[in-house]
Amino acid sequence: MNLSKKFKLSNPKGLGIKDCFQLRKFAQRFNCRIAVNIDDKSYNLKRLLTAIFLAMAEGVELEITVRGKGAEKVMAQLGSFPPFNAEGTK
Repeated sequence: MNLSKKFKLSNPKGLGIKDCFQLRKFAQRFNCRIAVNIDDKSYNLKRLLTAIFLAMAEGVELEITVRGKGAEKVMAQLGSFPPFNAEGTK
């Protein structure tokens, strides 16, 4: 199963390094591919450099794609991640 959803950073401080590492740790709990898509490029959320790269300011919009078993569970939990304001479609 493949799911994609756009997220807009709603935290006034943006997505800081601590948030990035929490996202990476979250992604590593699942046996599916979780990628963040920015500017027509896809980055594996489970990689350390991706986590660091994701440090962004408030209002940045990004798309996360989840592929594999448990994709619905992953997407549901991502929507409740504090810096995100889920706005999008599957």
